[in-house]
Amino acid sequence: DQYTDTYYGHQGPVYKIKCNPYDPNVLLSCSYDWTMKIWNSKSMYPLMTCHSMNLKHQINDVEWSPYTSTIFGCVADDGRIEIWDLSKLTIDPVAEYKSEKEIPKKSIKFSSSSQIVATGDNDFGIDIFRIYNLEHEKVSDDDQIHRLRHILSQNSEHGKA
Repeated sequence: DQYTDTYYGHQGPVYKIKCNPYDPNVLLSCSYDWTMKIWNSKSMYPLMTCHSMNLKHQINDVEWSPYTSTIFGCVADDGRIEIWDLSKLTIDPVAEYKSEKEIPKKSIKFSSSSQIVATGDNDFGIDIFRIYNLEHEKVSDDDQIHRLRHILSQNSEHGKA
């Protein structure tokens, strides 16, 4: 007797779905299809698709920044780490790191107390990165929500954010 919604957009298995910490109706998903999609939970189609032009591997994990509503990170099977800031660019990440060894990254987590991101792989390896040159200034939660919704409404693939 439970109602479930179905969402359409990815062309392969979905590995993670995360709610935005400022607006829980905004979801971020990642998939085997090399893309991340941003959704409004009230719409069955994505608002936006994010895909690096030179990424041709599955994306294993995504995470929203706890500081800024428009920033998120992802990790991929080629060992790549990407940081996206939708307020600056919606077509490419603002920061990218790829190790020479191409060990698949499986998880990503932003620190809740500093500008640090941690990533993990299947070989029990953990890498810690300090993030520079990204806006992490304190603004009200209402301002965070407004910024995110404004960007999504400008770049929406299907309807309003």
